[in-house]
Amino acid sequence: MSKELGIQKFTETRLILVNEISKMPVSEFNKELYIGASVLTVTEYFKGLIEHDLHHFQQIDNSLKKFNKKQI
Repeated sequence: MSKELGIQKFTETRLILVNEISKMPVSEFNKELYIGASVLTVTEYFKGLIEHDLHHFQQIDNSLKKFNKKQI
């Protein structure tokens, strides 16, 4: 898969996710989820997804900065 296709698929998937989340009633966000031995609310689950994505965005940004420094 090319970089461009990967970015496109990521963006499309996230837009679908955001669209579906926006349809959820507010009351659903405080409901508990059970994932393995973990218990967390829907809000906590989505917060974890956001933090995970931000971590990867930072990794990508750091890699691009290193790559660009080598190109100079």
